[in-house]
Amino acid sequence: RISESSVVYPTNNLKSDLSTDKIEKVSDDSEILPPPPPSMVLASGSTAQEETNDDMTDKELNDKNEAEASVALIRLYSMLNVKWKILVSAFQILASNSQSFRMDWPVAFGYIVEILMAFNVDFFVIPQVNCLQKLSHYDRLLMATVLPLFIIIFIGIFVITPLDAIARSRHRFCRWYNQQHSRTALAIIIVFLFYSSASRIIAVTFVCQDLGTDTYLRADLNLRCSGKSYQFWFYYSVFMSLIWPIGMPLLFFTLCWRNRQRIHPFSFSKRNLHVSRKKKEKEVTKALAVRQFDPKIHSIKVLWIPYEPEFWYWESAETIKRMMLTFLAQLVKPGTPIQALYCLCVAIGFLRLQSYFNPYCQDQDDVLAESLMWMLIFFYTQVMINMLGFLQGLAIDIMLCTTLTCAVLGAIALVISDIKRELNFVQNLRSAIKKSLTTRQGSVITSAERKAVAGQLEAARTAVEQYGNEDDDASFSKIKNTNQQRSQANFGFGEWA
Repeated sequence: RISESSVVYPTNNLKSDLSTDKIEKVSDDSEILPPPPPSMVLASGSTAQEETNDDMTDKELNDKNEAEASVALIRLYSMLNVKWKILVSAFQILASNSQSFRMDWPVAFGYIVEILMAFNVDFFVIPQVNCLQKLSHYDRLLMATVLPLFIIIFIGIFVITPLDAIARSRHRFCRWYNQQHSRTALAIIIVFLFYSSASRIIAVTFVCQDLGTDTYLRADLNLRCSGKSYQFWFYYSVFMSLIWPIGMPLLFFTLCWRNRQRIHPFSFSKRNLHVSRKKKEKEVTKALAVRQFDPKIHSIKVLWIPYEPEFWYWESAETIKRMMLTFLAQLVKPGTPIQALYCLCVAIGFLRLQSYFNPYCQDQDDVLAESLMWMLIFFYTQVMINMLGFLQGLAIDIMLCTTLTCAVLGAIALVISDIKRELNFVQNLRSAIKKSLTTRQGSVITSAERKAVAGQLEAARTAVEQYGNEDDDASFSKIKNTNQQRSQANFGFGEWA
């Protein structure tokens, strides 16, 4: 144990005591430890930030500036990740429904639908690509359900495994890579991209059409809905339905449910009517900070990072929405107004849930998600109008293109707004630090002086830890009070304790 006499505190006049190059000798039983990491030395008091900046050299302030700028850019990268995820999900639903409605789309909107196929990762339904190699529906079914699994295995073995071996070194980039990119995260992203197309192709395998005396597969009229070949692919589609449309929402929910205590660390609900709004925001912000730096849940970060802690399950709800609008929608009277009415009711229901809960961390993401749901509602309404014959030709073409254009322009405006806000944050931060450099008064304490003070603080910190481990509250308070009385340099460990 380091006794209280061994802890050397700076006296009342710090600058006068440390003005010379020689440091006062301490008693024989005292120990000056190496300087602690910067995160250990926390300033206390109302002027803590100003004093800390005053004690920094120009190089240290430069490093701090760059670090804060990097944090801001990481925040921006995270925000853009959430937005592209919302956009891709909405456009995948739109592309799947455009195929399932089996309509002769107007010319302009038909070109837009072909472009949207890229979001759906369903390249073989694009006429220009399909002409290169004629594939049957069974070929497309096999590729849509097996290709994602092959991609996951290939990248996992030949890309992530070698990088994991390199990441065992002490290189900073490798440590970051090991935290952010794992096999689980890779699998989740691949499944997210292929989910809509795989669900749609599985569903259309069950839809047949009567032509004369025989029934044919609606998705490919060259294939009969009878015989051993169809029976094999029918049972294959049933099996894949349990893995893709039904299994993936259950998998996402299970992964989050097992870690719900870490994703939602304080079990706090923002809908508690007996708590003030300020306290709600404080609790949510605290929970976001805690889960952000929890390495145990980094591998499933893509599932919970967009949402507030209490909505740890919302990615499963989003996947169920995609299942209902891509898989089940193919089975409800395909090509009829009833199918469009079903999609319209599902979209209205999820819009109501979205506007009631507002599950996203950023308000802009809530606005974007709600706006895209309105886009789908207008789209289904216009499809119903067209199917019922109330409006056709150029008028419906203009309406469809206008709806889609407004949604895209609104999304771009939100993204630009986020970029501008984050860049302004970086610029203001740099200006403030630069100003603190030019207006600083007095000389900077030398590194030797900082080392002496840091060593004394480390000895005090060690004493505090030992007293804290022994649960000796009286002795702990004695050391803490003594330090607060003797230290006048805003380097006390009271705030740290």
